[in-house]
Amino acid sequence: MNTGSSVTLKNGLTGLVDWLAFTLPDSTEPSDAMSLLGYSKNEFQSLSSGKFGYRSRLITSSQNLNILYDGNEGMGVHVIVTGSGIADVLSHYFEKRLVSTPFETTAYEADTEQSTVLIDLFREICLCGRITRLDLSVDDLGARFFTPMELSGLMESGQCSTRYRNYNLYKGGSTSTGEMTGCTFNLGSRESACYLRVYDKQLEQNAKRQRRGESLLTEPWIRWELELKEQRANSAAQCLIKGMDLGDVIMGILANMLRLINKDNDRKCRCSTLEKWELFLAGVAGLRLYQPPEPRTIEDCLRWTEKQCAPTLAALLAAFDGDLSILMELVNSGRGRFRPKHIRMIEEYQSRIQSK
Repeated sequence: MNTGSSVTLKNGLTGLVDWLAFTLPDSTEPSDAMSLLGYSKNEFQSLSSGKFGYRSRLITSSQNLNILYDGNEGMGVHVIVTGSGIADVLSHYFEKRLVSTPFETTAYEADTEQSTVLIDLFREICLCGRITRLDLSVDDLGARFFTPMELSGLMESGQCSTRYRNYNLYKGGSTSTGEMTGCTFNLGSRESACYLRVYDKQLEQNAKRQRRGESLLTEPWIRWELELKEQRANSAAQCLIKGMDLGDVIMGILANMLRLINKDNDRKCRCSTLEKWELFLAGVAGLRLYQPPEPRTIEDCLRWTEKQCAPTLAALLAAFDGDLSILMELVNSGRGRFRPKHIRMIEEYQSRIQSK
């Protein structure tokens, strides 16, 4: 089964998902996030302090998956998956969705024929929560295209057409040897919904390897990282859910962020595109991520309840010998915690039913 977390781009480079964070606003227990991802409680350890306003935090032994909970009302449960944790999360999610076949084997239960594990995970997250951060990367092994210093030079010379005003070039060095240990070109603001950094991955990795006494990388390696937040992150996930190729999403966002040009006209919008930039994009058109968010419906709530809560509800009924009064107590308790979005969903659903 294709996990869908990495892909060979049309320009021959590698595109991948490098970070994921999401919130389950209607959950209060970390077990909801564990169940969604396919983890068990014994795979986590508790830390003495929380983060981002949450008072409690669970973390895996590899420290690449965090579950934050016990925040203020409405904060829900927040999950952070680092780049090195993506593969492990997708492996757990894959195992969670294995079902028995008539041939005494198991098979992955995909949502659609075109599904990947990543797309199915995104679809389930979006049914019960929202993605707050999604990082998409391009690895240029061999540094075939642009380096951070080249991009900075093109920006300084006016050969970059972009709506982003903030940019900088950061160069790190060793105080003892004078050698460069890092070089990063940043476009946009860290606080903005879409932020780009292009950095020398070889330098970064070699600085770490040198501290550990390991052999150094000899092949140049440039990484492009898109950091998408909130609505932009959700829009990118929706593009994948609706069938767009991961590579086209990554390159489409880059094409929409900036265009490298030849200075052959007084107006940047009329300048021709740099040939090397065209080769980098490999014909992928710009992708505009902003779109008004689609409100959740009662049908979305029903699908989420079926996926996430059905086993728990069945266990409660079995424990109480089929006594439905325990479920009615939960329902009555939930009515007192309605939010405006719940009222809206109920009214819209009833209106649709009555108009049929």
